[in-house]
Amino acid sequence: MSLISSDTICDMGFASELANYGEYSGAPSEQQTYEYAKTILSLIVKEKHPDGKILIIGGGIANFTNVAATFKVIYISFFSKNFEKNIIYSRVL
Repeated sequence: MSLISSDTICDMGFASELANYGEYSGAPSEQQTYEYAKTILSLIVKEKHPDGKILIIGGGIANFTNVAATFKVIYISFFSKNFEKNIIYSRVL
């Protein structure tokens, strides 16, 4: 599903606005998911954009990946003390 979303953004003429597409599967551990989310979040807040930024997170059931656990860890990393202030400052929606 997430690849289709990325293709749709490009098909609508916004390919130059798409900074990154990432995907993983294979039932990663919570620690692996946290490290992945932490990397993405650190990159998105690295530089401020005058119009802000939009982070789209999509997920579906596939390849033994526990979607609920994935989103729990992403939520925890997104609102951790390390990122919450930077996300607000960088105007990430």
